[in-house]
Amino acid sequence: GPYSDKAPRMFYRTCGKCHRVAGHGGTKGPDLSGIGLTRTVSFIHRYTEDPKSIYTQSKMPGFVQPQGKLTHIEIEDIARFVAHQRTPAAAKK
Repeated sequence: GPYSDKAPRMFYRTCGKCHRVAGHGGTKGPDLSGIGLTRTVSFIHRYTEDPKSIYTQSKMPGFVQPQGKLTHIEIEDIARFVAHQRTPAAAKK
């Protein structure tokens, strides 16, 4: 597949505190269930490494080492998993 078996676990452990995918995870950050419809792997990767380089007002921290706890390769794996999410979140009633 496009990402490793570890990618979903890394996502939920690291990103899932703030982000949801398929109904699981936190709600502090945007729901990423449909993010693959509008964002590429490379965008998600760059944003995860250094959010403020893309959006200066971002509240999200960067996750690449040494500031963050993930390697470049782990972020690529997570980015591929996230970009694979193509089910738009259900509209809030």
